[in-house]
Amino acid sequence: MCRALIHDPTLLLLDEPFGALDQFTREELWEIMQQLWIEKRPTVLLVTHDLKEAAYLASRICVMQARPGRIVDDSAVPFARRAPSKFPTSRNSFHLRSGFANASWPHVPSGR
Repeated sequence: MCRALIHDPTLLLLDEPFGALDQFTREELWEIMQQLWIEKRPTVLLVTHDLKEAAYLASRICVMQARPGRIVDDSAVPFARRAPSKFPTSRNSFHLRSGFANASWPHVPSGR
């Protein structure tokens, strides 16, 4: 990621950039990414399987279903950029993440 940021890009494409990190390091880097976005305002396309990460870093979230690959949900994040320490307990973030979890697995029967 440092190699991409050194050129001060206006578009940043990230594919699971925090996936191999422990939770503490991952959340520290979320804060850095949030600050980078606030200061530089690049367009960022972030691919992740972590709904908390998506809700924290995004202003818009698209949920994609596999086979066939297609967008099954496209929603704006309903709250403004926020302080990391206040984010995880937000009622809106819980409902947002729950809604995306349901949207991303329409083929799983309820009760499983």
